[in-house]
Amino acid sequence: LILFVFYRQEFGVSKFSSYCGLLSFIPLLLFTQFTNAKRLDLVEKETKEFEMLQVYLPQQMSEEEIKTLVKEAISQAGAKTIADMGKVMGALMPKVKGKADGGMVSKIVRESLAS
Repeated sequence: LILFVFYRQEFGVSKFSSYCGLLSFIPLLLFTQFTNAKRLDLVEKETKEFEMLQVYLPQQMSEEEIKTLVKEAISQAGAKTIADMGKVMGALMPKVKGKADGGMVSKIVRESLAS
């Protein structure tokens, strides 16, 4: 199941913009698909596979690392208001692609510009 999800991500069939979003979805997928079906043996098997696959994926950035990059991007772009969010995101996303969830980055940028 996990390999199928990664296959869909690799070939653009998935709804996730990055592997980070995908990684946050897999535990929920495992829980709902197999626990509801009372297949705890499959939950354990797929969880072990997921743990093995994480070794090969890029290290995900912490929230603090993202906040640091957001501050840098805001100062570089000269952003002052939420209207400048597009400039900040444009400068930021190439730096975090594959290493951070775009939704989390967007949320941090929005919060930083609002304060």
